[in-house]
Amino acid sequence: MTVGSATTERTEHAYRQAARLIFTSHYTVALTGAGISTPSGIPDFRTPGSGLWERYDPAAAASLTTFRYSPHQFYEWVRTLMGEWIAAERTPPTAPSRNSRAQGACNVS
Repeated sequence: MTVGSATTERTEHAYRQAARLIFTSHYTVALTGAGISTPSGIPDFRTPGSGLWERYDPAAAASLTTFRYSPHQFYEWVRTLMGEWIAAERTPPTAPSRNSRAQGACNVS
């Protein structure tokens, strides 16, 4: 057995184990980064030229201070974003390449 194949076997074992845990769980939550939305046309925050912080000041729009002391301003920002996404007919982000290995490991369909 070579080092590369041992690593591959460990990785495949880890995928199968994770898939089993997901398949048998009652509740599963996937925490992802902002980049999972970009293929759906939803901008991330920091990409130069297209990130949300190019158009909005994060301290004014989305800070905890704004949320606590001026929630109407925070929710207005969120409404604006959602309106833009709906008008552009964006679809919710999916991650088939990330899920497909786990599905295949447990034959989940």
